[in-house]
Amino acid sequence: MPEVVGYVFEESGYYRPDSFDVVLREGVSVEPGEFLWIDVDGTRVYYQVVEVVVRRRPTAYDEIMLKTGRAVRDEESDFPRARVEQVGYVSGRRLDSYTGLVRPHQEIYRAGEEDLEVLLSWRRAESAGPTVLLGGVRPGGLELRLRAWDLMRRGLVVFGGVGSGKTTTLLNVVVRLIEAVRSAGGTPSALVLDKDGEYGPVLSERLGAEVLDASSLIHEGGGEDVYSVLRSALGLSGQSREAKALKAAVISSLGGVQGAVTRQTVEAVIQRLETLAAGGGQTGVQREAAASAASQLRSILDNFPEAREGTPASSIPSLVEGRILVLDLTRVEDWDDTYLALSEALTACYKRALADRSFGLLVVIDEAHLFAPERGGVSLAEEQATRELRSTLKIIATTGPRNGITPFISTQRPALVDKTLTTQLGQNVISHRVEDVDLDRVKEMIGSIAEAVRLFPEGRAIVKSTAAPLPRPVIVDVVAETFPASTGWTALDRWVQGGSAG
Repeated sequence: MPEVVGYVFEESGYYRPDSFDVVLREGVSVEPGEFLWIDVDGTRVYYQVVEVVVRRRPTAYDEIMLKTGRAVRDEESDFPRARVEQVGYVSGRRLDSYTGLVRPHQEIYRAGEEDLEVLLSWRRAESAGPTVLLGGVRPGGLELRLRAWDLMRRGLVVFGGVGSGKTTTLLNVVVRLIEAVRSAGGTPSALVLDKDGEYGPVLSERLGAEVLDASSLIHEGGGEDVYSVLRSALGLSGQSREAKALKAAVISSLGGVQGAVTRQTVEAVIQRLETLAAGGGQTGVQREAAASAASQLRSILDNFPEAREGTPASSIPSLVEGRILVLDLTRVEDWDDTYLALSEALTACYKRALADRSFGLLVVIDEAHLFAPERGGVSLAEEQATRELRSTLKIIATTGPRNGITPFISTQRPALVDKTLTTQLGQNVISHRVEDVDLDRVKEMIGSIAEAVRLFPEGRAIVKSTAAPLPRPVIVDVVAETFPASTGWTALDRWVQGGSAG
């Protein structure tokens, strides 16, 4: 038999179907996030607990009694209550809203495992492609899986204070997503901005990622029109087939950005032309034109200068294609130049995605409040460089996912991240423990149930996601199998290390 946990009760006397209080039966407890239901003509209408309190009407002498050390133990005056909000009822293969009457003192039941399986069923999404395990729903522990398509279509934001588990959560989502895509036969590309060196070692071992020292990135800051320079060097008419193949190769290999025309730049274009010449999706004439342009460019390759020492930011699209590339930021000294280089690299990737429908990219950014801060927030670079990088990230957050470039970000300070990013990516939110002004920002996105995160232990999070099967925030214990590399370099670590070295 279903367990009756309490009865519908509204002190105001007005009973509405969207939300109401429940007076809990003596000895019964519930917790935020838990699912309950009422019976309406044989149909189960589900509700979710958003708050649990004990209500007692104070008397004039309560404080006096406590002051003198005489606590008033009167269980008859204590009324445990739960505030619940409607989830809906299952109708066929969808979740519908109940808009009828809720009766005073109506019994409300605890949802059992079979109810949770209905609410969290993935049978309705079998054709939606790969899914990503996040963790076990509280209470009950049933698996919560997120649809990979929805994550990539809308992006993801992970919140959490220091030590709450946000980096672990983002890392596990990224790893499982890439592994799921690979298992489905895909070749994912990902660019990871690794500020503290926590991702590189793990992703290298688990996914075969390549790590690039971000301090070697060269911000070219304008330069020449690569296509025009190369076309002129080959003496091609702009209407020739070879020129058209050349333009396509420049755009798809370099993102179509302006930059220095170096031997490395030309080699990237040649490689792309040779790929076009050998690959499908091209007519015989187009393949011949690409092969001809590649051959002509290779014959004059020595005429171009070597690139400056380092990696041109505009070359990132070709370096990341079909790979997991981690930009290690731990050795960066000139943050102004690095911010500009990151902006240039991301812009090149974005333009490449617009021009080449075969190019798709996941961009992972930890500590996003440092790279796209709200005005007046914290940044590692001066305002001009910060403004440029923030502008690039806002464009990617707003229009990137539908054009093949999707950001996943995490931050310990939600209130300090540019609101354009959190708003755009806020359709998929995972929030660990945060407090104060950051909690206010999370509540704006998730609702009043977000208050529960104040008391979350490490690894527990509240999830509100279009990628989940349920259009309600749910509380999850994140299942982690991969953990960030320990950086362990607080002042105390440095003192101890220094003492050991001595």
